[in-house]
Amino acid sequence: MKVTSERVILIAFACNVLIFAIKAISAWLSGSSAIFSETLHSLADSMNSVVLLIGIRRAALPPNKQHPFGYTRAIYFWSFLGAVFMFMAIATGSVYRGYQQVMDPSEIRYRTLSFLTILASMAFEGVAVIFAVTGLLNSTSSLKGEGLGLFKRFKLCKDPAIKQIFVEDFLSLAGVVLAFVGLVFIDIFGINALDGYTGIAIGLIIGILAIYLMNENRKKLLGESASPEMEVLIRKTAMQDSRVKNVLSLKTLQVGTNKVMAYMVVELDPHLEVEYVDDITYKLEKRITAKTPDVVDCFIEVIASDCEPCKVRLKKKDGWMYQENKKRTN
Repeated sequence: MKVTSERVILIAFACNVLIFAIKAISAWLSGSSAIFSETLHSLADSMNSVVLLIGIRRAALPPNKQHPFGYTRAIYFWSFLGAVFMFMAIATGSVYRGYQQVMDPSEIRYRTLSFLTILASMAFEGVAVIFAVTGLLNSTSSLKGEGLGLFKRFKLCKDPAIKQIFVEDFLSLAGVVLAFVGLVFIDIFGINALDGYTGIAIGLIIGILAIYLMNENRKKLLGESASPEMEVLIRKTAMQDSRVKNVLSLKTLQVGTNKVMAYMVVELDPHLEVEYVDDITYKLEKRITAKTPDVVDCFIEVIASDCEPCKVRLKKKDGWMYQENKKRTN
């Protein structure tokens, strides 16, 4: 069964709500700043899941007159808001609560309950991580290359929802592990201030990664190109046609999750008859969209060897076509 980004988010949301309830009770009874930080972490992750679901639903809206290319970039906007919320709510709250514990250390009560809470959180976070990894693998299944590890797939993944859930789940798992280590050290050395330092460390890690996610979504909102690997594949696909002598220019734009627009200027054999240009561009578009399914819009300009534009063809994957400009004559 294919694990979609929406399914990954729903599973993460269910896990985070349950973990939040457990952590909140434990933080209230124990007074641990580390568990309090993890409680904020789970709360913010739950809110982020809701925000991402809104983004996915908005991005799926059909095109209209005001938005002829649809609402695909909505996911980047909502993902950006989620990252901001993560930074403001989790990072600052965790650091502040940890600072209070360092300045005025208080004894952690019900330590056995705290350990059980952390262990239960690890189990639930582990489930969420498994689904996040599966979602990342599904989202990047079209990528080719030997030894393509999780880190490389994460960098190349164009689904901001999957990337954000992937980061959140791994952060949550790392956070509860760090909290567990902090509680063990406190139990061994009896230094309650270590609980505050643990909370601060959790907050700082979350803040750094929240800034990273904000920057990733900022680039998408401002108009980032497709991955270099995809552009290389598009060029190679075009050059497979013996009648194409060169790809003079290629520009791509990421317009949504796994949705790319491509604009190409290709040089054809100057001895070709003009009536063959239509067939060449049509087959070229078909070949590009078949080899790179993420390309949903293909804009191709064809020129002869004397660099005189002979045709501009704007083709959309669903068959809709813009007006075509015929060859210019002297």
